[in-house]
Amino acid sequence: MTRHRPPTSSPPGPAAGRRRSALDYLFVLRPILLVPAWTMLLAGHYRADGTTSMTWRLPPELWLMIALYSGLMGASYIVNQIFDVETDRLNRKLFLVAEGYVSRPAIVAEAALLFAAALLLGFLRFPPPVGWLVLASGALGLLYSVPPFKFKAKPFLDMLANGIGYGGLALA
Repeated sequence: MTRHRPPTSSPPGPAAGRRRSALDYLFVLRPILLVPAWTMLLAGHYRADGTTSMTWRLPPELWLMIALYSGLMGASYIVNQIFDVETDRLNRKLFLVAEGYVSRPAIVAEAALLFAAALLLGFLRFPPPVGWLVLASGALGLLYSVPPFKFKAKPFLDMLANGIGYGGLALA
């Protein structure tokens, strides 16, 4: 006798029966999208520093900010993928979440950990205004994807959230 799945569940994707990889939990952060963010941070650093020459001897605080910012953005990308799982599945994009290559509880925990770490670093290792900017950026990252706000579906709010939440933090 065969058992049938309830009609409300979606068919298993290509990941059914596949062993999960730790690399999947890295790539769910969409690391290639972090490169433009790092560029903004470096531009902000060199603008504030007032120097015209580039050097790779960056201050430890900047490396810490790059890590903080990367975690914050990665967490926002995970949240976005969680709320877009159905459309991503239908459009066959961002397959790690949409097709079950990563565990939903695990990526929820990953996003929460990254948000918490960014907030802690922002408030504990930098002056208070930086911590507040990190908090505002994280809040905008959530408001961008989470209903009922879902700024990404609202013209101009999507661009404003990205510009203020990420560009503003990078150049602050």
